[in-house]
Amino acid sequence: MTDKQQLPTLSDLTQDVELSYKNDAFNLLLSQQPPATWVKKHPYIRDYNYLPIDKVEHLLKKIFKQYKIEITNQGTA
Repeated sequence: MTDKQQLPTLSDLTQDVELSYKNDAFNLLLSQQPPATWVKKHPYIRDYNYLPIDKVEHLLKKIFKQYKIEITNQGTA
């Protein structure tokens, strides 16, 4: 069984100072640039950099602890 987590309401966000601080810290974390050694040049698209999936999975594991990857469609090159 999975419990659905309720999103906070606007009044919750404005009244709960600790939650507001956590949200600000989370937004700051997400706004950071990844380490330059993690960013790779795309093999087919010129002048395009990307973050490899292993780095994305590492960040998901560190931030959320539990996550599920769902492949919804496969693109073609």
